Amino acid sequence: QQLQQQEAKSKFIFVAKHLCGCATDFGLRCVLNSNLVSHVDMIAIALCCRGKCTADTYCNVDYLRNALNLSGELSAQQFDWIRAMSSWDID
Repeated sequence: QQLQQQEAKSKFIFVAKHLCGCATDFGLRCVLNSNLVSHVDMIAIALCCRGKCTADTYCNVDYLRNALNLSGELSAQQFDWIRAMSSWDID
């Protein structure tokens, strides 16, 4: 019980480096689904291989669908186009 009381007062910072492709989204899901999420002060992720993410593994397809004002589902082909365009100004 003392440990639980200590955890209730604790704040957490999640740091990850070199999370390739969908691992970034998987890491975010782990944090959001943990019982510690209400104690998280910061999440810092050094992205890697951003071009390897897929529609199946992306954690927030609803956001993209709403941001693009799509009435239906976001297809894998549409996601691939968005993924490819996201690096145009970077590479």
